[in-house]
Amino acid sequence: MSLTYWDLSLWGIGFLVSVLLTSVMVIRKRYLVFPWFTALLISEIAQTLLLFVLYWFTNHTVYFYAYWVLDIADGVLSLCVIWELASKISKALQFAKVNASRDLQNALCLLMPFTAAAIWYLVPETRNAVQAIAVKVSLVSSILIGGLSCVLFLSFFFYGLRLRMHAATITLGMVAMFIPKFLMHLAVFGTGIHWWSGLERDLKPINIVCFLVWCVSLWLEEPATPVNDPLVIFLQAQGNPP
Repeated sequence: MSLTYWDLSLWGIGFLVSVLLTSVMVIRKRYLVFPWFTALLISEIAQTLLLFVLYWFTNHTVYFYAYWVLDIADGVLSLCVIWELASKISKALQFAKVNASRDLQNALCLLMPFTAAAIWYLVPETRNAVQAIAVKVSLVSSILIGGLSCVLFLSFFFYGLRLRMHAATITLGMVAMFIPKFLMHLAVFGTGIHWWSGLERDLKPINIVCFLVWCVSLWLEEPATPVNDPLVIFLQAQGNPP
Protein backbone atom coordinates (compact mmCIF):
# COMPACT_ATOMS: atom_id res chain seq x y z
CA MET A 1 0.00 0.00 0.00
CA SER A 2 2.24 2.76 -1.31
CA LEU A 3 1.22 6.33 -2.03
CA THR A 4 2.42 8.20 -5.10
CA TYR A 5 2.80 11.95 -5.50
CA TRP A 6 -0.57 11.94 -7.30
CA ASP A 7 -2.22 10.22 -4.35
CA LEU A 8 -0.72 12.66 -1.87
CA SER A 9 -1.72 15.62 -4.07
CA LEU A 10 -5.34 14.50 -4.29
CA TRP A 11 -5.39 13.79 -0.57
CA GLY A 12 -3.99 17.24 0.25
CA ILE A 13 -6.22 19.11 -2.21
CA GLY A 14 -9.30 17.29 -0.94
CA PHE A 15 -8.43 18.19 2.64
CA LEU A 16 -7.87 21.87 1.78
CA VAL A 17 -11.12 22.07 -0.18
CA SER A 18 -12.99 20.53 2.77
CA VAL A 19 -11.52 23.15 5.09
CA LEU A 20 -12.44 25.88 2.60
CA LEU A 21 -16.05 24.70 2.36
CA THR A 22 -16.34 24.45 6.14
CA SER A 23 -15.00 28.01 6.40
CA VAL A 24 -17.66 29.17 3.95
CA MET A 25 -20.34 27.48 6.05
CA VAL A 26 -19.10 29.31 9.16
CA ILE A 27 -18.44 32.74 7.60
CA ARG A 28 -21.76 32.85 5.74
CA LYS A 29 -23.53 31.21 8.72
CA ARG A 30 -24.89 28.40 6.55
CA TYR A 31 -24.27 26.00 9.45
CA LEU A 32 -27.41 27.40 11.05
CA VAL A 33 -29.45 26.23 8.05
CA PHE A 34 -27.57 22.99 7.38
CA PRO A 35 -26.20 21.74 10.72
CA TRP A 36 -26.00 18.08 9.63
CA PHE A 37 -24.22 18.98 6.41
CA THR A 38 -21.73 21.02 8.42
CA ALA A 39 -21.23 18.07 10.77
CA LEU A 40 -20.54 15.87 7.74
CA LEU A 41 -17.88 18.30 6.51
CA ILE A 42 -16.19 18.41 9.92
CA SER A 43 -16.31 14.62 10.00
CA GLU A 44 -14.62 14.46 6.57
CA ILE A 45 -11.79 16.68 7.81
CA ALA A 46 -11.33 14.62 10.98
CA GLN A 47 -11.41 11.35 9.01
CA THR A 48 -8.79 12.58 6.56
CA LEU A 49 -6.42 13.53 9.38
CA LEU A 50 -7.03 10.28 11.27
CA LEU A 51 -6.53 8.06 8.22
CA PHE A 52 -3.38 9.95 7.27
CA VAL A 53 -1.91 9.35 10.73
CA LEU A 54 -2.96 5.69 10.73
CA TYR A 55 -1.42 5.17 7.31
CA TRP A 56 2.00 6.39 8.38
CA PHE A 57 2.12 5.12 11.96
CA THR A 58 0.15 1.85 11.98
CA ASN A 59 -0.11 -1.30 9.90
CA HIS A 60 -2.34 -2.22 7.00
CA THR A 61 -4.88 -4.07 9.16
CA VAL A 62 -5.53 -1.13 11.48
CA TYR A 63 -5.88 1.24 8.54
CA PHE A 64 -8.24 -1.15 6.74
CA TYR A 65 -10.67 -1.57 9.61
CA ALA A 66 -10.50 2.11 10.53
CA TYR A 67 -11.37 3.03 6.95
CA TRP A 68 -14.51 0.90 6.89
CA VAL A 69 -15.68 1.91 10.36
CA LEU A 70 -15.31 5.58 9.42
CA ASP A 71 -17.10 4.86 6.16
CA ILE A 72 -20.07 3.51 8.12
CA ALA A 73 -20.11 6.63 10.29
CA ASP A 74 -19.93 8.75 7.14
CA GLY A 75 -22.92 6.89 5.72
CA VAL A 76 -25.00 7.51 8.84
CA LEU A 77 -24.19 11.22 8.79
CA SER A 78 -25.00 11.38 5.09
CA LEU A 79 -28.44 9.91 5.75
CA CYS A 80 -29.03 12.68 8.29
CA VAL A 81 -28.04 15.19 5.62
CA ILE A 82 -30.57 13.67 3.23
CA TRP A 83 -33.39 14.10 5.74
CA GLU A 84 -32.20 17.65 6.35
CA LEU A 85 -32.37 18.37 2.63
CA ALA A 86 -35.81 16.77 2.47
CA SER A 87 -37.12 19.16 5.13
CA LYS A 88 -35.76 22.17 3.25
CA ILE A 89 -37.29 21.04 -0.03
CA SER A 90 -40.61 20.31 1.69
CA LYS A 91 -40.69 23.88 2.94
CA ALA A 92 -40.05 25.14 -0.58
CA LEU A 93 -42.88 22.99 -1.90
CA GLN A 94 -45.20 24.38 0.77
CA PHE A 95 -44.18 27.89 -0.32
CA ALA A 96 -45.38 27.07 -3.83
CA LYS A 97 -48.58 25.52 -2.45
CA VAL A 98 -47.67 22.20 -4.03
CA ASN A 99 -49.14 19.21 -2.23
CA ALA A 100 -45.97 17.16 -2.65
CA SER A 101 -44.44 17.11 0.81
CA ARG A 102 -46.31 13.95 1.83
CA ASP A 103 -45.43 12.25 -1.48
CA LEU A 104 -41.78 13.09 -0.98
CA GLN A 105 -41.70 11.78 2.57
CA ASN A 106 -43.54 8.59 1.59
CA ALA A 107 -41.10 7.92 -1.25
CA LEU A 108 -38.14 8.34 1.09
CA CYS A 109 -39.64 6.02 3.71
CA LEU A 110 -40.55 3.30 1.20
CA LEU A 111 -37.12 3.35 -0.42
CA MET A 112 -35.13 2.70 2.74
CA PRO A 113 -36.28 -0.75 3.96
CA PHE A 114 -36.50 -2.34 0.50
CA THR A 115 -33.04 -1.14 -0.50
CA ALA A 116 -31.48 -2.17 2.80
CA ALA A 117 -33.01 -5.67 2.65
CA ALA A 118 -32.02 -6.20 -0.99
CA ILE A 119 -28.41 -5.16 -0.49
CA TRP A 120 -28.02 -7.04 2.79
CA TYR A 121 -29.15 -10.41 1.36
CA LEU A 122 -27.99 -10.17 -2.27
CA VAL A 123 -24.42 -8.92 -1.79
CA PRO A 124 -22.04 -11.90 -1.65
CA GLU A 125 -19.98 -12.69 1.42
CA THR A 126 -16.25 -11.99 1.67
CA ARG A 127 -13.61 -14.06 3.42
CA ASN A 128 -13.41 -11.69 6.36
CA ALA A 129 -16.64 -11.51 8.38
CA VAL A 130 -15.94 -8.01 9.71
CA GLN A 131 -15.16 -6.80 6.20
CA ALA A 132 -18.40 -8.32 4.91
CA ILE A 133 -20.48 -6.50 7.53
CA ALA A 134 -18.65 -3.22 6.95
CA VAL A 135 -19.00 -3.43 3.18
CA LYS A 136 -22.69 -4.32 3.39
CA VAL A 137 -23.45 -1.45 5.74
CA SER A 138 -21.47 0.91 3.52
CA LEU A 139 -23.28 -0.32 0.41
CA VAL A 140 -26.66 0.09 2.12
CA SER A 141 -25.73 3.64 3.12
CA SER A 142 -24.48 4.47 -0.36
CA ILE A 143 -27.55 3.07 -2.09
CA LEU A 144 -29.90 4.90 0.26
CA ILE A 145 -27.98 8.14 -0.10
CA GLY A 146 -27.99 7.86 -3.88
CA GLY A 147 -31.64 6.83 -4.06
CA LEU A 148 -32.86 9.51 -1.68
CA SER A 149 -30.77 12.13 -3.44
CA CYS A 150 -32.21 11.09 -6.80
CA VAL A 151 -35.75 11.32 -5.40
CA LEU A 152 -35.03 14.83 -4.14
CA PHE A 153 -33.29 15.79 -7.36
CA LEU A 154 -36.24 14.63 -9.51
CA SER A 155 -38.61 16.70 -7.40
CA PHE A 156 -36.88 19.81 -8.73
CA PHE A 157 -38.13 18.95 -12.21
CA PHE A 158 -41.59 17.67 -11.26
CA TYR A 159 -42.43 20.58 -8.96
CA GLY A 160 -40.40 23.40 -10.54
CA LEU A 161 -37.92 24.04 -7.75
CA ARG A 162 -34.89 26.15 -8.64
CA LEU A 163 -31.55 24.39 -8.97
CA ARG A 164 -29.88 27.49 -7.51
CA MET A 165 -31.35 26.69 -4.11
CA HIS A 166 -28.66 25.67 -1.65
CA ALA A 167 -30.50 22.43 -0.89
CA ALA A 168 -30.68 21.71 -4.62
CA THR A 169 -26.97 22.29 -5.13
CA ILE A 170 -26.04 20.07 -2.19
CA THR A 171 -28.35 17.32 -3.44
CA LEU A 172 -26.93 17.44 -6.96
CA GLY A 173 -23.41 17.21 -5.58
CA MET A 174 -24.30 14.23 -3.41
CA VAL A 175 -25.73 12.43 -6.44
CA ALA A 176 -22.47 13.02 -8.33
CA MET A 177 -20.40 11.81 -5.37
CA PHE A 178 -22.61 8.76 -4.83
CA ILE A 179 -21.73 7.19 -8.19
CA PRO A 180 -17.96 6.80 -7.63
CA LYS A 181 -18.51 5.68 -4.04
CA PHE A 182 -20.94 3.02 -5.21
CA LEU A 183 -18.42 1.84 -7.82
CA MET A 184 -15.70 1.62 -5.18
CA HIS A 185 -17.90 -0.54 -2.98
CA LEU A 186 -18.76 -2.84 -5.87
CA ALA A 187 -15.06 -3.13 -6.66
CA VAL A 188 -14.56 -4.93 -3.36
CA PHE A 189 -16.49 -7.85 -4.85
CA GLY A 190 -14.92 -7.44 -8.27
CA THR A 191 -11.33 -7.90 -9.38
CA GLY A 192 -9.78 -7.14 -6.00
CA ILE A 193 -8.12 -4.44 -3.97
CA HIS A 194 -6.09 -3.02 -6.87
CA TRP A 195 -9.18 -2.01 -8.83
CA TRP A 196 -10.74 -0.57 -5.67
CA SER A 197 -7.62 1.47 -4.89
CA GLY A 198 -7.48 2.77 -8.45
CA LEU A 199 -11.10 3.90 -8.36
CA GLU A 200 -10.62 5.56 -5.00
CA ARG A 201 -7.69 7.55 -6.38
CA ASP A 202 -8.93 8.41 -9.86
CA LEU A 203 -12.46 9.41 -8.83
CA LYS A 204 -11.38 11.79 -6.07
CA PRO A 205 -11.34 14.76 -8.52
CA ILE A 206 -15.14 14.42 -8.77
CA ASN A 207 -15.42 15.02 -5.03
CA ILE A 208 -13.05 17.98 -5.25
CA VAL A 209 -15.11 19.57 -8.05
CA CYS A 210 -18.33 19.07 -6.06
CA PHE A 211 -16.77 20.72 -3.01
CA LEU A 212 -15.65 23.71 -5.10
CA VAL A 213 -19.13 24.10 -6.61
CA TRP A 214 -20.60 23.97 -3.12
CA CYS A 215 -18.17 26.69 -1.99
CA VAL A 216 -19.38 29.05 -4.72
CA SER A 217 -23.06 28.20 -4.33
CA LEU A 218 -23.13 28.48 -0.54
CA TRP A 219 -21.18 31.73 -0.61
CA LEU A 220 -23.86 33.29 -2.83
CA GLU A 221 -27.39 33.99 -1.65
CA GLU A 222 -30.35 31.89 -2.68
CA PRO A 223 -32.98 33.19 -5.13
CA ALA A 224 -35.76 35.11 -3.41
CA THR A 225 -38.30 32.69 -4.90
CA PRO A 226 -37.54 28.96 -4.52
CA VAL A 227 -39.81 27.91 -7.40
CA ASN A 228 -39.56 28.65 -11.10
CA ASP A 229 -43.23 29.49 -11.50
CA PRO A 230 -44.12 32.77 -13.26
CA LEU A 231 -47.38 33.09 -11.32
CA VAL A 232 -45.67 32.65 -7.95
CA ILE A 233 -42.93 35.11 -8.93
CA PHE A 234 -45.54 37.66 -10.08
CA LEU A 235 -47.57 37.37 -6.89
CA GLN A 236 -44.45 37.77 -4.76
CA ALA A 237 -43.43 40.87 -6.74
CA GLN A 238 -46.87 42.34 -6.11
CA GLY A 239 -46.49 41.74 -2.38
CA ASN A 240 -48.97 38.86 -2.38
CA PRO A 241 -46.98 35.69 -1.81
CA PRO A 242 -48.85 32.45 -2.47
